[in-house]
Amino acid sequence: MQCNARPAQLTRRDEPEGQYRAVPFALRCHPLISLLNHSCAPNVKCFDLRDGRCSAVVIQPIAAGGQLFANYGYDYLQTGRDERREGLQRVFGFTCNCDACENNYPTAEPFRSGLMDIILHTRDMKTAFRNMAKLLAEVNEGVGDGRMCHQQLAKLERYFQLLYCEVVN
Repeated sequence: MQCNARPAQLTRRDEPEGQYRAVPFALRCHPLISLLNHSCAPNVKCFDLRDGRCSAVVIQPIAAGGQLFANYGYDYLQTGRDERREGLQRVFGFTCNCDACENNYPTAEPFRSGLMDIILHTRDMKTAFRNMAKLLAEVNEGVGDGRMCHQQLAKLERYFQLLYCEVVN
């Protein structure tokens, strides 16, 4: 049976690094979740619940009658377009034509490395936030229609918290 199955996973702690990682041990098919199509910039995020059910949570605005898109493991923030398309073709048998692929959204790597540079080399908040605004403008230029994607904004909130803690302490 062909369907969009999701991995059943256990969370394990790696030694000696102490990092947690998901270890898949089976596949499971959720009837409604399996109807979601892929986007490299999804508008819903699927979460596995402890009781075995799966939940889809909206992470970007969806117009009335709009389609729900999940991510099949190839997120534009982590992976470049060519690698995403190659992986999706190899694993799922289709070429992705989502907005992120059609408009070649940039990965978050330039943003991450620029942010780390700001954090490591700035000690006053005024300069840090001015540099952050410049970095955001550069990242925005890479997105076709000039808007910052909601996923990037959510990640940005975490980076601001890190920046604040690093500069203040």
